Amino acid sequence: MGSSHSGSGSCTGSGSKGKSCHSCNGSCGSGSCVCDVVCFINDLQDCANSSCCSNGCDLPFLGANPSLPIANTRPFTLLNKNGCPFEAFFSNTGATTGLARSFIFRVESIDGCCAVLRVLAVALNGTVQNPSEPGTALGVFLNNPASTLVGTNTCITVDLCCFCGIQCLRDVALPCM
Repeated sequence: MGSSHSGSGSCTGSGSKGKSCHSCNGSCGSGSCVCDVVCFINDLQDCANSSCCSNGCDLPFLGANPSLPIANTRPFTLLNKNGCPFEAFFSNTGATTGLARSFIFRVESIDGCCAVLRVLAVALNGTVQNPSEPGTALGVFLNNPASTLVGTNTCITVDLCCFCGIQCLRDVALPCM
């Protein structure tokens, strides 16, 4: 893994490329429920972006709404050990300061319980929401079915063992970054 980084990634360049689905580099069953859930989400996203899960009746899938584009992302929020939402900054050219905060993430890759997360932003009518509190944007996403998520150019490397809770949000289709 390495240190936190920003920059563009790719839809097929993340995760456990070259390995079968549900491998998660051996970290599933680690004893950390947050780590195990993020590992499972990474497997789902890898399967959505590859042909490794192309047949079988019992395969997990993303996206329960057939009227939407095929989902490739299961976004989530994390709670730290104090029960507070974990947040990260991202560059938002529409913001007054050029910086915004978000509670919403997409797993890009995982190695053990070390994960690279992409910061996601909430958009409504094509405009990134930049309220003073990131919880307000999360509320827009949860309560307004017309809202969407967009990937930012900001990624952060985290130790998943440092979190005590995870909340999964509705599956979405994100364009390649």
